[in-house]
Amino acid sequence: MGSTSLLRRHASGLLSPWIRDIQHDGSKICTNFMQSMQITTSTASLQGEGNVMALQGAVRKESGSRAAAKLRESGRVPGTLFSLGGDTMPEDKILLSFDKKEIASLYNKIGSYGWGCQVFDVHALHGDEPKVYRALGRQIHITAATGQPENVTMISLSEDRLVKVNVPLKTFGKEVSPGIRAGGRVNWIRRTVPCLVRGYDIPQFFEVDISELDVNDKVLWTSLEVPTHVTIALKDPRQPVLKMARK
Repeated sequence: MGSTSLLRRHASGLLSPWIRDIQHDGSKICTNFMQSMQITTSTASLQGEGNVMALQGAVRKESGSRAAAKLRESGRVPGTLFSLGGDTMPEDKILLSFDKKEIASLYNKIGSYGWGCQVFDVHALHGDEPKVYRALGRQIHITAATGQPENVTMISLSEDRLVKVNVPLKTFGKEVSPGIRAGGRVNWIRRTVPCLVRGYDIPQFFEVDISELDVNDKVLWTSLEVPTHVTIALKDPRQPVLKMARK
């Protein structure tokens, strides 16, 4: 069997190490090897209620380790929302705090990979005025000893920017995969896909079809199909995504 697969996209709201304005033609980056790739499923907007998580925050004025320690003792998690310009934020960053139980619950639900490509509507009082900020999860720090969240950072999203995110990969078709039935296992080469995409149309994850994969079969990046509005930013697309290995 050849190295082939279907990449199925689920739109929703990973990390954003850099941003480019669309007018800067960032969409042309790494497209030389991706021009023939298309998606077989329809795209969906992140503005749908089912794709964006609401998160209640409170604006804080104090910063520093002592202030952060007091917050944690009171059951809150310190956080920072950064602006990249062109959004609705009145300043370059807003200091926030969140309920520790709510953040822990979200982390347990979507994990560290999922946090970095999850889109949130952050509700917070700015002065006396309630505000809602569309934001992308950037980093979440978890204490190794307790497994509890220590700090979160987010970036404010705007529709007219491109964001580089690392989108998690998942598999489907395991039940009928000849490789799995023969006692094989999925050996991941990479767990995430680096993508360049508009801020309001970030995939939550991609699914790879392994229903026809036999032992020793591979799925290459060039085998994957992606939406036309998403650019996969890889240096070498000839590398495999995963391999069906023997146990």
